[in-house]
Amino acid sequence: MEEIYSLNLGDYIEIENKLPNEEKKQAKIKIHKLKKDSISNLHLDCCFYCGNSFIETKKKENGCCNSHTVPKSFLDNISENGNVNFFNSIYQSEFNSKNNGLNNAGTFKLICRKCDREIFKSYENIDNYNSKPNVKMLAQIDMKNNLKNIDKCIKNLELYKVLEEGLSIFNEVSKRKEKFEIDLSEYKEAYDYAKKVSQKPFNDYNILYFKKLNYIVPVAYQGTVALINDLRGNIINNVYSNDKKYKIKNISLCVFPLENSSVIIIFTNKKNKRYSEFFNDFKKLDLEKQLSIVNYILFSYTEEYFLSPLISKNTLDQLKELVYKTSDFYRKTENPDDKKEVFKKIREIYNYDESLKFPNLLLEKFSIENLKKENI
Repeated sequence: MEEIYSLNLGDYIEIENKLPNEEKKQAKIKIHKLKKDSISNLHLDCCFYCGNSFIETKKKENGCCNSHTVPKSFLDNISENGNVNFFNSIYQSEFNSKNNGLNNAGTFKLICRKCDREIFKSYENIDNYNSKPNVKMLAQIDMKNNLKNIDKCIKNLELYKVLEEGLSIFNEVSKRKEKFEIDLSEYKEAYDYAKKVSQKPFNDYNILYFKKLNYIVPVAYQGTVALINDLRGNIINNVYSNDKKYKIKNISLCVFPLENSSVIIIFTNKKNKRYSEFFNDFKKLDLEKQLSIVNYILFSYTEEYFLSPLISKNTLDQLKELVYKTSDFYRKTENPDDKKEVFKKIREIYNYDESLKFPNLLLEKFSIENLKKENI
C-alpha cells in the first residue's frame, strides 16, 4: 500500500507563520518580482474574441479591456466605499492583499473594450433574472468563465517559466507546467464551444439548480468548479489521475447579488452526466441544506469570490477551517493503481454532512440589509 499525505491551505499558513520576519520580507520581495517578471513577459497582440489587433488600433474601444469576471454592476451591490474583500480576508496570508477597489476585482485582459461591452450584454442585464436564464445567457457566462480560466493558465505558465529560470530547487515546475498546458487546451476548446452557442443559441446547457432569493447575499462568485465527490461519497472527478486522456468535468457556479435580490445558478453542458446522482440527491434536500452545501462548495473549492466588507471578522474566522480544506495530495511512491487511500482522504476532507456547522453567507441572516443594521 502506497503512503498518501495531503498538504492543505492551512498547512501553508502554518509554514508562513513560522518564518522569521526577515525571511518573510525577503519572500515577499521574491514573490512580487516573480509575478512582475512573468506578467511583463505576456504579449497579447489581439482580442481573443474578434481577433482585432490591440497594437495597431487607433480606436480606444478596440484597446485591451480590463474585463470583470463578475459584472461590476453586481459587485456594486456588496461593496463599501468602492471596495470588496477577497479570499485573503479569510486566508490571512501576508503575501496577498485582503481587499481592493472594484476596478481591479477579478479582472482579466484578453478581449477588446468593444467586445467586452457587446458579447456579455444578456447575462449582465439585471432585468433578465426574473426567471431562469436562457441559453444565450448561459453561453455568455460559460464563455467568460473560460476566458478567465484561459487568462489564469497563461499567467501561470509564464510564472512557471520564470520559476524554472530562477529557482533550481523548484522540482515540481515541469509537472505543474504540463498540467496547465493540458488545462489551457481544454479551456480553449470549451471557450470555442460556448462562443459558438452564444452566437447561434441552441439548447445545449442543463440548469442543475436555480434559486432566486429575495435578499442581497454578501458574496459574489462566477466560475467553474470540479467537484471531487458526491453527497454519498462517490467520486465524480478523479482530479489526481495521471491518465492524460482522462478529462475533468466542471460545473459552472454563479452567485449574483442583484439590486434587491440574489440568484444562484449551477449549470453544465448537457453531455456532462457525471453530476446526475449528485443533483438528484441535492434536489431532495430542504432549502437551508441546499444553500449550506452551495456555501460549502463555494468556500472549500474556490478562491476567486468577493465578499462584502460588512461581514464581521468573527464570521470570517469561522470560515477559515472551510477555506483551508483546499488540498494538494502527494504520493510517496509511484503506484498509479492504488487509489483507495487517496479517495478515503478526499471523503474525509470534503464531507458535506458538516456543511451546517459553518456560517452560511447565503442565508437571510447574513443579507446586506441585516449586516447594515448590525453595523449602525
